[in-house]
Amino acid sequence: MNSSRGFTLIEVLVSITLIAFMSFILYSTIRTTRAAQELSELRADQTQATAAALDMFVQDMNMAYLSLGEDTAAEFKRTFFRAQPDVGGMELTFSTMSHRPTRKNAHESDSCLVQYRLERDPEHRGLFQLIRRETRRLEAVDPLTMPAETRRIVDRVALFELWFFDATKDEWIDAWDTTTIDGQSGRLPQLVRVHLAVDVGTGHVVHFHSMARPHIMEALNLLPATGKVTSFGTSGQQGGQQGGQQGGSSRDRSPGGSSGGNTPRPIEIPRVQ
Repeated sequence: MNSSRGFTLIEVLVSITLIAFMSFILYSTIRTTRAAQELSELRADQTQATAAALDMFVQDMNMAYLSLGEDTAAEFKRTFFRAQPDVGGMELTFSTMSHRPTRKNAHESDSCLVQYRLERDPEHRGLFQLIRRETRRLEAVDPLTMPAETRRIVDRVALFELWFFDATKDEWIDAWDTTTIDGQSGRLPQLVRVHLAVDVGTGHVVHFHSMARPHIMEALNLLPATGKVTSFGTSGQQGGQQGGQQGGSSRDRSPGGSSGGNTPRPIEIPRVQ
């Protein structure tokens, strides 16, 4: 007669204990690996976003410019460069030629105002978000009232600093303002150095540095043209008058000032030198 023997209570308890211990070790290993992977992905995303933001900043800064064709009586200027201290670092607003119209027949050009500033990060206490604001055009009004596209380009920012190289004094300074009399009116810095400190997770802060060189340091003479176009001459006395303004040859005009043909003759507009 064969009798089957089962597990004793002690054997069952030992087996359960071993299985639980092995499961705990396996869970801890998976959890640690997953946390390390998430931290690595966060660092990679933050590094990539910060590098892209710095590239965008350098492109905007390289195309910065000023114009002499400003209304001196206007309260606000269309083109300017102003960097001033702000919460967490700097606030920078400047005119640049880096705008790219994205709509067909949009009344926009490549000129715009770009602003970089910091705002409190609502998800991470003590940190900031780097904001980029770009207008669609230049206007002699308050920049804050102009339609613009605002984007958050970097999260978890701990510090945003700027330095400007003044070639006339051969030194680095921490502010630049072309809108005041005692500032740097009519010229841009030769070099702009940017320092961005970003928390890439678990309180680990990585420091990023870059440098930009504005291509046009002196203000451009973009004064508007004088005179105005009224019409195009076709024949008769009107064509003779326009031909005289254009300085055409006598072969193209009759002695009475009439045009010798029906070809439209545009008026040349003299420009201010």
